[in-house]
Amino acid sequence: MKKIVLLVVLMLSTLSMAMASKDSRGVLLMSEEEWMNFYNQPGNDIPLCAIIGSLKMEEGYIKDGKKMGETLAENKKRQRDISLALAGQGLKDVNQGNTKVHELYYAAVCKRFTDKEYNMVGSLSFKNEMERIFSEHQFEYDVTE
Repeated sequence: MKKIVLLVVLMLSTLSMAMASKDSRGVLLMSEEEWMNFYNQPGNDIPLCAIIGSLKMEEGYIKDGKKMGETLAENKKRQRDISLALAGQGLKDVNQGNTKVHELYYAAVCKRFTDKEYNMVGSLSFKNEMERIFSEHQFEYDVTE
């Protein structure tokens, strides 16, 4: 019985350490695995979703006035670089050109957030930006496949 109780306590303490938290700036912190789950559709494990999503979240925090590791211009350049790389692989956005291909990719492949997840992030700029992306790039999925 003691072993079972000890095992349960150990499992709970491990889970609590892996839960999302915020730093002193109010920036959401998670483990790499949690970020992958946060940005991907259930069952997917696509690193580019986490990269694009994290850049968009960082952009939102910068626009909200939080001090981040890079400037807004640097962040936007990284987003453009990803778009150009995706365009170089053949992905095109006929409406917005090559500099916003990463947004098309995100809307087509990655996760749309719930209000609960937006509240967890705590950035109105991020929410507005992601909602704009999903409204500009709408896809219909066949859920029977």
